[in-house]
Amino acid sequence: MSEIILITKEELTGIIHNSLKEALEKFNHLPKEQPKPDPFLSRKETAKRLKTSLVSLRSWTKAGLIKSYVIGGRVLYKESDIEAALTEVKTVKF
Repeated sequence: MSEIILITKEELTGIIHNSLKEALEKFNHLPKEQPKPDPFLSRKETAKRLKTSLVSLRSWTKAGLIKSYVIGGRVLYKESDIEAALTEVKTVKF
């Protein structure tokens, strides 16, 4: 037979509070996911990815179509900036 236990509202609140506190402490000890750094690509890698020449890439950079970064005298491009520069062209069918 099951046993009936009478507890007060404060005792029940305390039991629930302690149980939740223990569960949250276990959850907080889990390793947090680190955001992946956005890799830089060289001019050659970027031109190869866009299937274009280095001359075209330079003119697109000068025109402001693709953002570049100069680090240690080298021109580099972020992968996310390359993806952002690509735009979809909608064609109209007649």
